[in-house]
Amino acid sequence: MFGKAAAPAALLLSARAAAAPDWQATPVAGLRSHLHRYWVRFETPSETFPLGASVGVGVTAMDRADAERVSQESVFQKRALPRIASVIEDVDIRDLDEGHVLPNVGDPSLRGIWFPYV
Repeated sequence: MFGKAAAPAALLLSARAAAAPDWQATPVAGLRSHLHRYWVRFETPSETFPLGASVGVGVTAMDRADAERVSQESVFQKRALPRIASVIEDVDIRDLDEGHVLPNVGDPSLRGIWFPYV
């Protein structure tokens, strides 16, 4: 165990995305069953968006208002939340972009931002 070199983070993320864990397709389970996965897209993404957010923001939250609040606080921070173009509630993560989103996703079973993984 101690003699092996740690795998680069990019390889671990790629392996995780390729394995398509059950949490990507199933509703948030257990004690967190009151949480929902949201995929939020914004109107007119620009170069002022935080890295990765121009394709959308993945957030697990209690409701849409909570998802907007968490997105603003965690991703956009001191910037105003841009105008929202669309929101998908209880998104199946497997339906998101395989080339950009899935290799860079955090844990969507926990409340908070899972893309871009901050």
